[in-house]
Amino acid sequence: MDKNVKLSADERFQKATSGQPAIPEKFTDLKKEKLWLRQEIERQFPSVNQFAQHCYMSHSHLYDFFNKTKRISYDKMIIICIVLGYDIEKIKSMLECFQLGTLYMENERICIIIQALREADLQDLRQRQRLDYVESRLLDCKMQTLVKNKFF
Repeated sequence: MDKNVKLSADERFQKATSGQPAIPEKFTDLKKEKLWLRQEIERQFPSVNQFAQHCYMSHSHLYDFFNKTKRISYDKMIIICIVLGYDIEKIKSMLECFQLGTLYMENERICIIIQALREADLQDLRQRQRLDYVESRLLDCKMQTLVKNKFF
């Protein structure tokens, strides 16, 4: 069987109960994806520390994600993608790549985020300004923000 083929829920269940790996090997080791993401951050920012500040994240949280087995949350991956300037399709791809789900268009909060990103891009906002704009639109709509604690 081709390792790059996505499996249905039934196929994953059958493989899990048969003793075979349920997830294709492509998705079992995220080291390459993490390395690629870190290189992308280092290409756009002088340091991971400065990038973390732009994301309102602790730099240690990012280092743990890149260097250890710590996972990153759905909202934090969206924040990372926003600050890196990714469009909606790239954000969706990153969420799926890191097995965090996808952008669910039926979710009102996600629709607000997408609309805010489109507006931010029209205003040519970059990096932290782009994230701040999305955060302000979520607050205006009385929705939960992406950033939990702005400690910078």
